[in-house]
Parts: sequence; structure tokens; C-alpha cells
Amino acid sequence: MKPKLLTIIFCLLTAGSFSQKLTKGSSTASLGLGLVSFVTSGQTAFPPIEGQYQYSISENVSAGPFIGYTSYKDAYEASGKSNSVFLLGGVVNYNLYDEEDMVAYAGGKLEYKSASELTSGLLVGVHIGGLYFFNDNLAGNVELGYGMALFKLGLLMKL
Repeated sequence: MKPKLLTIIFCLLTAGSFSQKLTKGSSTASLGLGLVSFVTSGQTAFPPIEGQYQYSISENVSAGPFIGYTSYKDAYEASGKSNSVFLLGGVVNYNLYDEEDMVAYAGGKLEYKSASELTSGLLVGVHIGGLYFFNDNLAGNVELGYGMALFKLGLLMKL
């Protein structure tokens, strides 16, 4: 039973691994879960979650909107009340490496933070990341940077 399961998993992960390059005019949607939030000041009650849509302007540049949410409990507040933080903004990525089933990129974000207890306003974020395409339309995503979260894991789907 185990060899069959491993064979199926291997086939799914390697199917179509030669045509995943992100091309001009293609669109993607992604959803990511972050660790270590930079936009809160207490214990995380709900981890940072972020959704993005990106359009490839050229073979190496993509841009689009994103929205994010997290909540935290203030370390100095006895009530244990959760505070919410919403982020809305734009993201631009530049592909540093784009071959077969892997993409490495660097990018930036301009974010508007709306917070229930913290100061709201504009933020600038920077990140580096990578994609690994499991098949023609689905990729795993890892990102490290300054913004909503220090470290983010997610899934990306070509539209």
C-alpha cells in the first residue's frame, strides 16, 4: 500500500514540471500564513493571513493588490481582549530566477494598516521569496521579509 501512495504523490508533484515559467500576461492568486508579525505589539491571537492577486507585466515583473489580517492580545492589557489589524495595499515582485519548476524573487509592498488599538497608517515592506511548482498551475510559496510577517508559507495558483 505504501509504495502505491508514494508513487501517486511523486506523480502529482512532478507532473508537468517543465512548463511552469511565469510569462507576461499571466495571473496568479495566492494565500499565505505568516509567523512572527511585525504589525502587532502583543501575543498573536490569530496568525497573519494574506491573499494576493498578481499580474505579470513582463517576464520578470509582476504587480497587484493584496489584503491581510491578524489579531493579537495586548501584553499589558488584563482584559485579554483581541485587537485586529487589517492591511490593504499593492505588491511588486521582480523574478531573480525563473527556471522549470522554481522561481526566486524579491519585492516590495506599500501597505495601509488599519488597526483597532495601534496607530493606523502607511507602511513599506520588503521581501525575498521562492516558488516551487508542483504542477502547471499550483506552487508552494516561502517568503522572508519585513511587512505583515517575518516568515510566510503559502500556496499560489496560476489563473
